[in-house]
Amino acid sequence: MNADKRARLAYLAGSVIGNQSIRVLYDRSREKSLKGEENLLFQHVFKHGPERNCKVKRDPQGANFCILTETGQHLCFSVHGRLFDGFDHQSGCHFSGHVLDNTVSLFDYSASDYFCYRF
Repeated sequence: MNADKRARLAYLAGSVIGNQSIRVLYDRSREKSLKGEENLLFQHVFKHGPERNCKVKRDPQGANFCILTETGQHLCFSVHGRLFDGFDHQSGCHFSGHVLDNTVSLFDYSASDYFCYRF
């Protein structure tokens, strides 16, 4: 998964879990501030139940989302309290993380690394 997509997922996680509008997200790995509405919005984010035709198992207790990018790429995203996880169908990789106060920590399984963001 590329750095821009990770930042967009961190923005989504911070917005949904933190229940707030984020104007600026700081990407610690790139030492870069990103403006929320200009750089970080996905084209479509749909909330849905645990069953989807993409064959990714969803938690019936979680808040489940289907994300479509501008180019039609599909991501699955689930929220469980302050935790989130999902699957990027384009890269074929899983991701997970948590939101604590104004910090998002995202683990990208394809990179085998954590990425931190502050809002």
